[in-house]
Amino acid sequence: RTYTAVVFDFSRADDGLWFGAGSVTWSKSIGSTEGTVKSDAGNGAQDGSGATQDFDYTGLDDYNYGLLPNDRRWTFKLYGALHATRALTLGANVFVQSGGHGSCQSIHPTNDFAAGYGASSFYCPTGVLTAKGNYPYASIVPGGRGIGPRGDWIKQLDLSARYNIPLGRSDNQRLTLRADVFNVFNSHAVRQRYVESVTGQCTTTTPTCDVGDYIPNPTYNTPLSYQPPRHVRLGLDLMWGGSPALPPVVEAVLPPPPPPPAMQTCPDGSMIAADAMCPVPPPPPPPPAPVERGERGQ
Repeated sequence: RTYTAVVFDFSRADDGLWFGAGSVTWSKSIGSTEGTVKSDAGNGAQDGSGATQDFDYTGLDDYNYGLLPNDRRWTFKLYGALHATRALTLGANVFVQSGGHGSCQSIHPTNDFAAGYGASSFYCPTGVLTAKGNYPYASIVPGGRGIGPRGDWIKQLDLSARYNIPLGRSDNQRLTLRADVFNVFNSHAVRQRYVESVTGQCTTTTPTCDVGDYIPNPTYNTPLSYQPPRHVRLGLDLMWGGSPALPPVVEAVLPPPPPPPAMQTCPDGSMIAADAMCPVPPPPPPPPAPVERGERGQ
């Protein structure tokens, strides 16, 4: 199987008042098997991932390539929320999606092993025996996967509300009351229809059926599943314990170094602080004593 999609999406970040987002998706899912289940088996026998019959016999593979039941060509999504008050938040979700493809399954006309599985082959009745009261089909032809009845478009609006009741000084201590309303307009779209067009073949001739004629299934093309109806969900969240978040650690900025002190030059040539006293110079040495001269003539 191959899944191809192109998605265009957008979003607006929450600014404390409101936020919104949405997307438009075009996709195509085509192949010969959905995977581990077979959702278009109307009797629900293939809803277990360990019981698929797709490859039991080659006859079950005939004409089985086509648009798969989970092929939904268009999907539109739009959602957002409004912080009406500090405690109250209102939200909405819009979902629109095109219907899935169905098939027309019948009994394999030539492969007895595949025919043993009932209406699990991709064949479809082509006519009705008018001589037999418009009841049984005379013959079937290859139908192909994905050419049968389709599901309806799914259109749904969901609304929600949240109310926070503080229980302490921390945001981690609060009671949150929740209310959600799903499918507000109570839409009842058909998600999938029965694809088994016959229930078996006549084994004896009766007034309404000849041997080998295919008996129509009255549930063919009738709803197999619906969109879930409107429903309400109520709940609460209780948070306790913890402590307020610590403020972020900010590195201290070192102050600039102090300016160098003012200096002065003392008379002796030394450098000292401007507010200090210069040293007192030593007293000058005493003058030398006078020399005495002797008497004349001696």
